[in-house]
Amino acid sequence: MLKHNGDYLHAYQLLPKLGFSPGGHLPPEGFPERLVEGVQFRCLPATPGRRKHRIEYRCAACGRWIPYGRAGQHVLGRDHKGYSYEAR
Repeated sequence: MLKHNGDYLHAYQLLPKLGFSPGGHLPPEGFPERLVEGVQFRCLPATPGRRKHRIEYRCAACGRWIPYGRAGQHVLGRDHKGYSYEAR
């Protein structure tokens, strides 16, 4: 997973890697899958009920799409014990 100084990237750090300006906005229609430094990302379309967690990444351990803002919680799950994200 993408990290800087041991922490997951903040939005202003992730957006340029996805091709947007650091303070920019995501397109309302979202965007399809794109590969960034070996990690698959996608952006879900904006809907009235979905204002947060539109950017998702595909977990290398389980293959599920996970909201990027929940990456730290997801990788601590019991299904991921012993999986080395750093080796990928």
